[in-house]
Amino acid sequence: MAIAAEPDLLSAMALWLCEMGCEIQVAVTTTQSPALERIPAGEVVLGDLEDLEMRAAGADLIVTHSHGRQAAERLGIPLFRIGLPIFDRLGAAQQVTVGYRGTRDLIFAVGNIFLGNAHEPTPETWMQTEGDAHRMASSTMH
Repeated sequence: MAIAAEPDLLSAMALWLCEMGCEIQVAVTTTQSPALERIPAGEVVLGDLEDLEMRAAGADLIVTHSHGRQAAERLGIPLFRIGLPIFDRLGAAQQVTVGYRGTRDLIFAVGNIFLGNAHEPTPETWMQTEGDAHRMASSTMH
């Protein structure tokens, strides 16, 4: 995961994602805070979305607000919108992410992003392993 948010939200989301089994590749925020010491990330950066984009390559998910959509698109990585502003989704201001129901809904929302971006086998690839597909692709490339 690559995540960018204000320090308190960044800390809460990073800890929650780690509890769900995720690995935080990079965490980016704009200001210093004691909350940053608790973030279990490969790298914690004081910076902006450009810093996030430069370090997010290879991540499975970008977690930030709506302004992260361009970086996510350029990198080909799904985006989970959280924080402020979220101006390109209906109902964002009504989402609850705390308590039992909020946490449940958060799990569903993140899980659905992964389900929506999963590789679907085709008739040509359904029996191939990843290694088979790589060998076939490299043998046809000249």
